[in-house]
Amino acid sequence: MQIKIIIVLFVLLPLVVFAKPIKTVELEIKKTPVSDLSIDEQINHYTALYGVEGSLIKKIVQCESEYKVTALGDGGRAYGLMQYHKASFERHAKLFGEDLDYYSSHDQIKLGTWAVAN
Repeated sequence: MQIKIIIVLFVLLPLVVFAKPIKTVELEIKKTPVSDLSIDEQINHYTALYGVEGSLIKKIVQCESEYKVTALGDGGRAYGLMQYHKASFERHAKLFGEDLDYYSSHDQIKLGTWAVAN
């Protein structure tokens, strides 16, 4: 019993009395805009957001444009990663409820993924 008291008095008590408070560190988390991510990361983001299988959107992009953001198709009437026709893009953007840029690869991924989900 005396040994326990001695341990408490001479070992543990000084640790409690002289212990310095734990230093807290605040971390700043920088959120990267989705439009600044790689094409695959954008696809991963929007497929997770809209509940679509990521591999499906990646296969669509591969098939339609081979990942070329400025790809032209359908006699010059389709443009971009998702090969949207301008009228279709504008109609979907209106249904989506945002003012999107037809020439933005990010907006094509965002809108194309939403369209597949809906």
